[in-house]
Amino acid sequence: YQWTLLDRGQNILQIASDTQRHVLIDGALTSRTPASAMVVAEHRHAAKKVLAAAGLPVARGAKFTRWPEAKAAFEQSFARKSIVVKPEQRSHGLAVEQFAVPPTAKQFAQAFHAANQDHGVLVEMMGRGTTYHFTVIGRRVVSVLENAAANVVGDGRKSIKELIALKNGKRPNARQLKLDETANRQLKLQSVTMNTVLRRGQQIFLASAAHPQTGGDIYDVTTEIDPSYNQLAVAAADALELPIAAVDIVIDNLYDAYAAEHEGQAIIISVDPIPDLMLPQQPDMGAAHSIAPALLTYLFSEK
Repeated sequence: YQWTLLDRGQNILQIASDTQRHVLIDGALTSRTPASAMVVAEHRHAAKKVLAAAGLPVARGAKFTRWPEAKAAFEQSFARKSIVVKPEQRSHGLAVEQFAVPPTAKQFAQAFHAANQDHGVLVEMMGRGTTYHFTVIGRRVVSVLENAAANVVGDGRKSIKELIALKNGKRPNARQLKLDETANRQLKLQSVTMNTVLRRGQQIFLASAAHPQTGGDIYDVTTEIDPSYNQLAVAAADALELPIAAVDIVIDNLYDAYAAEHEGQAIIISVDPIPDLMLPQQPDMGAAHSIAPALLTYLFSEK
């Protein structure tokens, strides 16, 4: 194959063989991704409706564009439930707050206003289990990563700030732990500060939601997870007409086969039309997977 970098700043690359050529944007977006599918996938509320219409499991919840309506719904219902608050538009994990313990009115207000960007806010019931990140290429799952929220583990000597710097030194820029308002809020909830020296083995979280691009840990479970969840991830990508996608699913037990009649066993929480294909190559634990061969096979296969 011949590779030509068309625009470094916009991450546009052309790959050519003797008979075909394809342009890749951000390493995953190609001409085979319909423009309409991109728009739908960018907006979580619209994507949820498409997935639900296809009979796929999604989180119960509602979209809000104004604070008074969200506040009223919180007082009537959400105040007593475990919820997730996130921007309606895809945000790579930013401004997403997950409340395993039902939030206070102040916590909900902070989360809502942080997430209230151009297209409103989604408030959803929190699924039980762990988030898994599926990379789908050409109707085939090529990688599955288990996600954990950004965290550090104490050694009895270093402060939290020093532990963060140490962990960041071993990571690519896209997966750096962040010392932001969210992190400080999480530390306060756990009664520690950036200068606290943690006990050996003590784990402290810097975010409530698990996402690699907000510093979360990723563990490869491609060969461990029950194959039925691969089928679910492919079905989600198919429903949105995405030939290449990252599908995030909250799963109660990765070893138990998925059964649609078991409510809450799995919930699709996100479908990204431009997956980060570097993630499977950089797990914090488990086998690394190169996605390039699968991508090239898909692009240059005869149609």
